[in-house]
Amino acid sequence: MLWSDPAAGQTQQAQWAELNEAAVAAYRAGDYAAGTDAAGAALNLARAAFGDRDPRTLRSLDTLAALYMVQGRSGEVEPLFTQTLELRREVLGPTHPDTLRSLNNLASLYGRQGRDDEAEDLRTQALEFRRQQAAE
Repeated sequence: MLWSDPAAGQTQQAQWAELNEAAVAAYRAGDYAAGTDAAGAALNLARAAFGDRDPRTLRSLDTLAALYMVQGRSGEVEPLFTQTLELRREVLGPTHPDTLRSLNNLASLYGRQGRDDEAEDLRTQALEFRRQQAAE
């Protein structure tokens, strides 16, 4: 997304980075409520400042979904992981490391839900893409 004032863009980038770092730090500390708050704020800022398809926005979606997952909020996790995967495929391509991470995240969720066939399909896709990368 373009800004008319480059300083405003830098400020928004710094704010997003700070919120994202706070979300990750809270996740690592086991303070999932604080992490969820920071991740939600980072996502809202990223969407407004950078747009829905920006890698920072996609990272924020992924972080929020991970926090939801550790809290057992499955109904909220799946749409976020699915959206992140779809957008990363479109924006970054199917073999980008972030896209493969999204495949694995969704596979992990499916595994936790007992959806083993779907989880295995996603893991197989990720493995095939990694093999392709290694052969290149």
